[in-house]
Amino acid sequence: LPISKLALHHACGHALWACRAESEGVGSDLLSQLGSDAMTLFWGSQLTPLTQQKLLAHRTESAVRQGNASNDFPPLLLFHWEAGMEFLLQNVSSGATPFLKGLASRSDVSLHSAIASVPVTLKSAWEVLCGISPAITSDFREQGSGLRRECLPRALRRCCGYRSVLAKCDSELNDMPRRVFGFDEVLVAPTLDRLLYMLSELLDAWGALSGAAAVLVYFYAGDAHPPYHPSRVAASERGYARSELVDVYLALTKRTDDAARRLAEIWPPSPASGHPWEKSHGLTVYFGDHGEQLHGIDPPPHGNLVTPDVTRTLMVVEARGFAGKATTRAQRGFARMADVYATVASAVGLQLHGSLFRGHSLLSSAQSAAHEAVASFSFYRPGELAGIHFRGSDGALCSAEFSRGRAGWRVSKAEVVPGSEGPSPSSCSVSSGGAEALQQLRQ
Repeated sequence: LPISKLALHHACGHALWACRAESEGVGSDLLSQLGSDAMTLFWGSQLTPLTQQKLLAHRTESAVRQGNASNDFPPLLLFHWEAGMEFLLQNVSSGATPFLKGLASRSDVSLHSAIASVPVTLKSAWEVLCGISPAITSDFREQGSGLRRECLPRALRRCCGYRSVLAKCDSELNDMPRRVFGFDEVLVAPTLDRLLYMLSELLDAWGALSGAAAVLVYFYAGDAHPPYHPSRVAASERGYARSELVDVYLALTKRTDDAARRLAEIWPPSPASGHPWEKSHGLTVYFGDHGEQLHGIDPPPHGNLVTPDVTRTLMVVEARGFAGKATTRAQRGFARMADVYATVASAVGLQLHGSLFRGHSLLSSAQSAAHEAVASFSFYRPGELAGIHFRGSDGALCSAEFSRGRAGWRVSKAEVVPGSEGPSPSSCSVSSGGAEALQQLRQ
């Protein structure tokens, strides 16, 4: 018996490492991923026939005529902002986000209240780059290996000839974006000056600055989590708030705002004179990945709770040549991270097939683009805590928090979304106004 156990342990160890090499999974719950993959090797596919059918139907194809030159496609910028809705445009942050506030005043820019399905950085990035809910992908486990083929960099390269680069002021997971998401290049630098120089040199070498190549730039300006890195902020950068956490948070947000301003001078480039197609003006989407819980109620500050200050963030679409197609500011519901994928697909003529794609293009009518309800799940306690943003039966934008016990999911709190116009909090009816949201929760 001991020999049998040793042999089984040896086989499982090899299986785990084999699955790690095969699935290229990443994340804090990597061991659970590997365990799931190992069980798949022993017992076969863990997917239901219905899920397998959904995966087979999940694909993209170009709706643009074959033979188009690469410079017929717009330059694209996805700017990953480490901040939530509550801070980006509040009066308290007026000195920390001058560039963003300038964008908000322009007629070709639309603002959207976006909800993070799982309020952590990598999960939001997965939803943006894959167009699917991170709550159903199980961190790219066995079922995720097929989904990676349709990550945005790969889909744009296959269908439209795009090249892609991820530029980041962060040294963590350097190789992950290339392996999992399919970026052609990954640029990492310790300072913004160095990163912008490297990016400019690469874009020039590709011919993107002159409009000779279609390129997607995904820019991550660095970590802005105040509880993790208070020592990163010098005394001269502070002075935004009395609370140290809020002060550090806004100081780091100001750095990101400066990065966005300087990047805008480089990319997307000015359209070449005489270019026949208005889409050469480019398309930029700025999105926050999650908010922060800065009051010390239940640390860590994000990923655990599903309160509005953690799950609700901001999405800013700089439409440029697409200004006539952008949604209006008075949208009926909420945006979600997957809308970024759908918006880019709409801009370049990429058709999305299958029910796993969850986003709506923000280059369409406001009513069709807005989600009536979006569910969020705790990263650390996904089976215990969940939240839903939805439109109530009387039209109010509401949020509800759920906890799970022996009797199933129960509402622990429901209220009107702060800052939204609507009736009193007591009018938020989850049963009547959040039917779609409750269905997401059950799924």
